Amino acid sequence: MSKELAVELKCPKYDVKWEHVLFDDTYTCPTCG
Repeated sequence: MSKELAVELKCPKYDVKWEHVLFDDTYTCPTCG
C-alpha cells in the first residue's frame, strides 16, 4: 500500500507523522488508529 493511499483510507483529516510498518509493508497513523 502506498503512503498516499494509506493516508486516504486511514487518516484523511489529520496531518501526522506516519510510521512504516515493516512486517506488512503498510503505514500506521499513531494519533488516530
